Amino acid sequence: MQKGRNKILDVPASAAATRSALQRTATAAEDKDQFVARVMEDCGAALRCALCNIGDRLGLFKAMASSGPLTAAALARKTGLNARMLREWLNAMATASYVEFQPADQTYLLSAEHASLLADEELSPLFMGGLFQLLIPLVSAAPKVATAFQTGKPVTMYDFRTDLCEASERISAPGFKHELVQKWIPSLPRVQQALISGGTAVDVGCGTGLASIVMAKAFPNSKFAGYDPHGPSIRRARIRAKKEGVSDRVRFVVGDCSNLPPRRFDLVTIFGATHHFSNPVRSLRHCRKALKTGGTCFVLDADLSLRPEENMNTAGRIAYAATTLWCLQDSMANNGVGLGSEFNETILRDLAAKSGFSHCRKLADSTPLKAYYELRAKD
Repeated sequence: MQKGRNKILDVPASAAATRSALQRTATAAEDKDQFVARVMEDCGAALRCALCNIGDRLGLFKAMASSGPLTAAALARKTGLNARMLREWLNAMATASYVEFQPADQTYLLSAEHASLLADEELSPLFMGGLFQLLIPLVSAAPKVATAFQTGKPVTMYDFRTDLCEASERISAPGFKHELVQKWIPSLPRVQQALISGGTAVDVGCGTGLASIVMAKAFPNSKFAGYDPHGPSIRRARIRAKKEGVSDRVRFVVGDCSNLPPRRFDLVTIFGATHHFSNPVRSLRHCRKALKTGGTCFVLDADLSLRPEENMNTAGRIAYAATTLWCLQDSMANNGVGLGSEFNETILRDLAAKSGFSHCRKLADSTPLKAYYELRAKD
């Protein structure tokens, strides 16, 4: 090759270098513009989620779900709310295509498909109102979490807004109402038979107790319990149990799994709490010891890759953000290992083995953010 020339492009080497630099500059500028657009869209989405929380809290989505097309004024009359503010809110929802806008008559429509996610809290397995509500206490805690980064002193559950627990309950509710008895328990035939016949089950990290109450209503021959160290959640659980008429068969205790009685239960459930545990091996060991011979521990948690590059997706974006603001803080506040989003089947298998479980398997239909695991000790 002739000195000073690029054989492939057949142009002077200096010219090729200049062109390459220009291409890199153009690409960087294009990427920069794209990134600016994505940041702006993310900011808009964050603000929109706050508006969705308003829509959920004020019953706007429910009002629209049963109304067909309506103007902002009509929605104001229906809800008794300020028409001008509603028009601004509706336009925000329309720009995101959450609702449909018809310029001809200035009406807004919430489709049946979108209403299922936004308005139908009782019957829809996909209801999202709890997620919108959860974002408020998590985002509100960001300044405290920032301080925790500086001091090394994590944020505790009591540092969050009190509606964090209610939001968590509402997020879990669709699964408990539409999958727990219909799908999760049937995936464990031995457990199902025990509960039909008259068994015992305990929910560890039960929060406000909805799972135990749902199971108590489905299996009237069995007895249930829930343990959680968060006193306000347990108080809420007890009130709910009494209201639902199952307080004679459901007992809620302020305490962690170290308080579980030994060899008492056919089933121990842990819904979304294992990655919160300060000492997961010790906690799982207590759960194992609480099981009767042949009993089962059912864990619902994440199944994320330990390689960040494999989590560059929606699941990863949600998981890392939520655990940074909440789950990691909760574990580390109790001098814990802080699993956060570094949790998957491999991690749980290791934790289970160290806790004395001889059997750990991931069940069918698991997803990265919602994986099902069966843990059992030797019969």
